Amino acid sequence: MAEHVAIVDRRYVKAILSGDKRVECRLTQTARPPFGCITPGDRLYLKQSSGPFFAEATAGAVYMADKLTPAAIDAIRDQHDEAIQGEATFWEQRRKKARHVTLIWLRNVQPIDEGPTYRKRHMVAWYVLEDDKP
Repeated sequence: MAEHVAIVDRRYVKAILSGDKRVECRLTQTARPPFGCITPGDRLYLKQSSGPFFAEATAGAVYMADKLTPAAIDAIRDQHDEAIQGEATFWEQRRKKARHVTLIWLRNVQPIDEGPTYRKRHMVAWYVLEDDKP
């Protein structure tokens, strides 16, 4: 079981803690974590962007796909947005450029005040802890 730190936009903190946002969606241009790095049962530490850790969760189901087209992203939005809770700007910004998707169903979400130590890097929003020990 791997451990991960996911940096989350502050707009989604309440929705994750309340259980309204049940799926974490990462749409990227390149195959970077969590793509290819997460499996069901892995532990996630959720940290607010430029803020504190706020939750711990377990990865439930995980879905990954590459070679995405705008139509494929539209299909993901249509099928999963109720659980993803993505704002219109989230989908618009990624629709034309994203080529990889990782969907992670969040299980056992628990609030936390502290998280693990990891080596922070500028403009990185996902860390696999075994790779980022200080």
